[in-house]
Formats: sequence, structure tokens, C-alpha cells
Amino acid sequence: MTASRALPAHSLSRRQLLKLGAVGAIAVATGAVFDELATNAPDARPVSAPEPSPPQRRAFATRPDLKPPVVSVARRSGAANSPAGLVLLTPSNGLAPDGPLIVRPDGEPVWMHSVPGRQTTNLQVATYRGEPVLTWWEGVITSGYGFGEQVIVDSSYREVARVRAGNGLQVDLHEFLISPRDTALLLASRILAPGTAGAAPIQEAVVQEVDIPTGAVLFEWHSLPEIDPSESYIDMPTDGSTWDYLHANSIDLDGEGLLVSCRHTWAVYRIDRATGAVTWRLNGKRSDVVLPQNARFAWQHDARRQPDGTISIFDDGANGVAAPFESRSRGIVLAVDEATMRGRLVRSFAHPANVQATSQGSLQVLPGGAAFVGWGSVPRFSAFDARGS
Repeated sequence: MTASRALPAHSLSRRQLLKLGAVGAIAVATGAVFDELATNAPDARPVSAPEPSPPQRRAFATRPDLKPPVVSVARRSGAANSPAGLVLLTPSNGLAPDGPLIVRPDGEPVWMHSVPGRQTTNLQVATYRGEPVLTWWEGVITSGYGFGEQVIVDSSYREVARVRAGNGLQVDLHEFLISPRDTALLLASRILAPGTAGAAPIQEAVVQEVDIPTGAVLFEWHSLPEIDPSESYIDMPTDGSTWDYLHANSIDLDGEGLLVSCRHTWAVYRIDRATGAVTWRLNGKRSDVVLPQNARFAWQHDARRQPDGTISIFDDGANGVAAPFESRSRGIVLAVDEATMRGRLVRSFAHPANVQATSQGSLQVLPGGAAFVGWGSVPRFSAFDARGS
């Protein structure tokens, strides 16, 4: 995360909350597993999806309406204690009404807010008007995109605001930031008619900055024509269905610019906020940064500029079909020299069971180089030390 970003989840002394998932819904089908396993398992079979058994649920006599999924914790024998703090999850709607969920490192629930009839994603800590707040998205998810609004609550869980997109759009599930000047940065999308940029209807990514109290749009960026559909690794459909050529899934402040991660082009784009122009591309078909093979990524999420200038990314490595250069998901930290436009891999965090997330996922870099990884479509969450164990 950038120094200017008002979401310092890696240094929250007041709440010590670990942010999980600036990237979408966490699908908990059998109960999440919070891993602290560091054993080597080179022959382990890749884990690519939750087992198709009914979810295990907690039940409370005093609150029968709350039925959070069971969160199991597995620790490596002799491993150090978990990072101090709480774990924030947003289980997807299943057999019972779900909603934002906070658990202790041992998996015991601390707080849950049930949202019947709507899906929730992206529970995280932010600062608004100088005070700590929680934010989450709620709405309806269709084909990997969300159509809804963002909720902000204070430290007593009282609703402070609901943030909606402007200009007739709806807030997407993937990203929501509160800036240092207390404005909201969010993602949305719109469908353009055939002929605008191809023979099929095309889904264009939109970034908005919105004034939280009034809803006024202060800034708006559109992916077309800046990012051409030819950069996509998703073929244009021939059946008349919408072409989601880009699939933007994270925004981060980067000085006077923005870093925007786009899953379907395997690229992170730096956007000049003054002009809307792409100043450079990291990875993808038209990368401006030369990367060694071990630093390349595919179908990624959660690109963040770190205080030391590195860029952290959750590299899914697959979208149902693996990329040609990586067969398992991992969290990665890259160093990019913007003078020479060359990059290198600084750290990598991969699960010993070769977990393969085919969607979603998050990487939170913690103080000292440790990390907390959410494995997206696989309901596991892992704490790593700075060595990657």
C-alpha cells in the first residue's frame, strides 16, 4: 500500500486488524482453514477447489439468526504464534444468511453482521475523518462482477455512510478505498454496444472518485481507448455474449497516479490521474517493464504499492487453465526500477500443498516482510514468515 493510502492495515496499532481480500467474495463451502503450515510437500496434489460437502456452521442460542461458517486453524508444530490481530472475512451467501465476519486467530468469531438476500465482499479497515472504520461491499454478483454499494461503519459498528457510484453505474465488488482526503475510490463497469470496440458487446472498466457525503463524481476514468482489447488473454465471444476483455479488480494510490490491476490482460497499469493516460504497463502482452520468468504473473489480483516502493500482487496463475509459466498460486513482491524499466522478484509466498486459486485471492504484506494470504476460490488463509515459510 502507498504511504498516502488511508488503509494502513499493515500498521494498525489501534485495532491491529489484518485485512483480508481487497478482491472479492471469499467462497467458504466447507469452513475456512487458516493455515500456519510450513512443511514442504513437493509431491502434494494441487488444491484447486473446496470439497463439495455442506458447509459447517456455528449456532448460537442467543442469536439464532447468525450462522457463521466454522473456521479451523492448523498450526505447524513448534511454529511461532500468529500475527497479533483479528482476521476479517466475507463468506459468500450459502445455506444461511452470511455477511461480514471477524474472527480471532484461533478461528473463534468476534463479530458478524448478517445481510440476508445480498452477497457481501471485501471487509477491511480504513480511516475516515480521522477515525477507524470498517468497510464492505454488498449487492448482487453476476459473472464475476458486483452490482451494489459500499457500507462504512464506525468502531461501534454503527453505519456511517453508504457509498454509491455516480453517472448511472453501480459499485463493483472488487475494490473500495478511502483516500487521505476522505473521498472514495471505487470500480464500476459499463457495457458498450457491438461495433464500439469489436464485433461483440464489450465490458469497459470504470474507475471513479466519489465524494462520500454527497455522492458527487470527482474523477472518472474509462479503460477504452487507453487499454486496447487486443491486450486481452480472453478471446472475443462469437455467440453475441458480452466480452469482459479487461476485468479490473484492484486500485491503489501511487503518488499522483493510480495502479489498476486487470485480470484478463495479466497486467498492472499505472494511470496518470491528470490525463487518464497509461504511463506504463507491468506484465501482459505490452509490458513496459522487462521481467524475468520467475516474476511474471497471470490472472492476478490485489496489486499494491508498498511503503518501500515494491509492488505486491496475488498471482492466481490460472483461470481454469494454468498459465504457461506458473502452475500454482502465490503471493509475490516485485521491485520495479522505473529508470531502467526492469523488474525482479523480491519474495514469493506459495502454499506447500500447491494451492491453485482459479479466481479471487489476496496478499497482505505485514511488518518485517511477513505476509497473510487469502487463497481466493480455495477457502484457505495462510500466515507466512518473512522467509516464505
